[in-house]
Amino acid sequence: MGGCDMAAITEAVKEFKREKPETWIIGFPGQASQYVGMGKKLYESYGFLKELYELAEDITKLSLRKVIFEGPEEKLNKTLYSQPALVLTSIATYTAFREELEAEPKEMGLVAFSGHSLGEVSALIASGATSLSDGFRLVKERAIAMDKASDEVEGGMLAVLSKREPIDLEKLEKAVSELRESTRGVLEITNYNSPYQVIISGSKDLLDQASQKLKGMGFRCLPLKVSGPFHSSLMAPAEEHLRKVVSEIKFSSPEVPIASPTYLDLVKEEERIRNLIPRQMRSPVKWIQLVRKLPEWKVEGFLELGPKDVLYKLTKAISSSYSLDLKVFKISV
Repeated sequence: MGGCDMAAITEAVKEFKREKPETWIIGFPGQASQYVGMGKKLYESYGFLKELYELAEDITKLSLRKVIFEGPEEKLNKTLYSQPALVLTSIATYTAFREELEAEPKEMGLVAFSGHSLGEVSALIASGATSLSDGFRLVKERAIAMDKASDEVEGGMLAVLSKREPIDLEKLEKAVSELRESTRGVLEITNYNSPYQVIISGSKDLLDQASQKLKGMGFRCLPLKVSGPFHSSLMAPAEEHLRKVVSEIKFSSPEVPIASPTYLDLVKEEERIRNLIPRQMRSPVKWIQLVRKLPEWKVEGFLELGPKDVLYKLTKAISSSYSLDLKVFKISV
């Protein structure tokens, strides 16, 4: 494990430059893409990344290199470590990519940065909307806020899955709405990941009821091993905490916008940039809808940078299901 070394990155970038379309965006992965050893070969290959890792450790006060490169897995999977670790690895990948590209990405057709949930923090840093120092501070506070809010509620997440046929979103949304209205509880679709994977968040008792009802309707359901009902209204305390945090952080309007699955828009305005991460806390991740909008924005390609290839696979599935003319690439570390 440990992903790409310099030779592999160099070759991957050469291939991307040969095949890339005129316009493209960069996407960064969210939580659950972490694994022990991610980015280790990258770190060992590019000496200038040492300063980046040292800065992240200095800001977060966490032993990130030890946990990322050596584990244990249980510690890396804790929100407090996994979120800063993923942002750090994603930004390290982007830094190496820029080095190998030998040109500013914008000059080669980059029209936006994007990210799935946590990945939007990486997008803010890569776009220059916030500094590295403030970005690492923000991601640690995000992890703390989400952990604390999760501890205060009995909630969780339920995956609705399909192997062959795309999920009937209208049917699913109606079923969730009816159950929520009949119980007056919290039950919300919070991740539109792909035509074959949608996530529901809510109180645990309602998730149990939802699972039974949806299975009876022919849906396949799987409870997720997560600590809380992320991206739902139950995360309001995390949003409140992060609004205080971002009020003390400097943001600016980036030259290259954020293609945000939270706003479902291209975002450049400083105030919307500032509110992005707090707003995430109880807003759904509309990845399907975002990818479907890319042709409207004249985007012809998507490149995932970071550990594993989760976002690459989700984006390919969406592009295929909706017959989009979109080239999808990955550089995984």
